[in-house]
Amino acid sequence: MRMTKAQLDDLEVSQYFIPTVMNDIEISPDDKIKYFEWSQEGKHKELIDNSKMDGFNALFQGKRWRGINMQMFEDGIIEGTVPYLTILGKEKDDTLVPVSVKNFMKKEMFQGRDADVIERVYNEVF
Repeated sequence: MRMTKAQLDDLEVSQYFIPTVMNDIEISPDDKIKYFEWSQEGKHKELIDNSKMDGFNALFQGKRWRGINMQMFEDGIIEGTVPYLTILGKEKDDTLVPVSVKNFMKKEMFQGRDADVIERVYNEVF
């Protein structure tokens, strides 16, 4: 399957947010195809199972948890308990989030209103 840049970014973001307990699950090319068919066309809903530990469900959980994380990040920013440095990775382990994740955050967090702040922190600090 040939993927567009947008699909590759979507896949990378979803993989970044896969729950730790699922990190060792192998994701096959077939899992990726099913993931995009589910995400873009609504197919394979019957394969979604929170108790299943397979590649398709790992990607599903990654997409689910990326949304949950964006809400938690927004809440932390509003409360003043989670700085952008932490969200972007600096205080976690000195590893930056992938560019695709940073770009996703810029678009999703606060409906894009903090995009400039996220970009500035990412570029100036790192």
